[in-house]
Amino acid sequence: MMQAGITGVRASGATQLIFVEGTSWTGAATWVSSGNGDAYKALINDPLGNTAIEMHQYLNSDGSGSEPTCVSTSIGVERLTAATNWLKANNLKGFLGEIGGGSNDVCIAAVKNALCHMQQQGGVSILVLRIDSATHLVSRPGLVRLCKGLDIHTSDPLMVRHPLHLFLRVVFIGASWWAAGPWWGTYFTSLELPSGAAIPRILPEALLPFV
Repeated sequence: MMQAGITGVRASGATQLIFVEGTSWTGAATWVSSGNGDAYKALINDPLGNTAIEMHQYLNSDGSGSEPTCVSTSIGVERLTAATNWLKANNLKGFLGEIGGGSNDVCIAAVKNALCHMQQQGGVSILVLRIDSATHLVSRPGLVRLCKGLDIHTSDPLMVRHPLHLFLRVVFIGASWWAAGPWWGTYFTSLELPSGAAIPRILPEALLPFV
């Protein structure tokens, strides 16, 4: 189905970035072990090479996002690592399409550590930048706040130059928080204005530092 979508989009003449998901809730922690990685390499072909892998990752015990507790402050990094290594090994870009946790100290630290992990691989977090595939130049102005320990790869073919003239190898191009919208009511991850449950702590402590 994903390949049919890519084929149809390209047949229309569209050239923009396409997000490709996997099975098993497209989880980052299971991207390799579930077979999604092998299936992508065997079955997905974009003639323009302009795709990003959309993954999801929650931080509670079963990774479902159904409860406001997180396993540990490092669980986000642990669950992203295999997918990060796969993206690097295959020179592909990833997008964390869903991440969420409760408004407590452990979850806030886990979310921040996960986003920092993404930046340390040469990615941007909440801010999504559009990349010109011909020149590898970031084409939307914006400030990218870097976490401690960022490794800058100045000779990497996938590196890009952002407006601060730092060279980054793009592994993760962005992330989005789950969720918002009036349908979610009092759900613990809601960022729906003005009074979503995640607004008092998650927004200022875990997300805004990366915008």
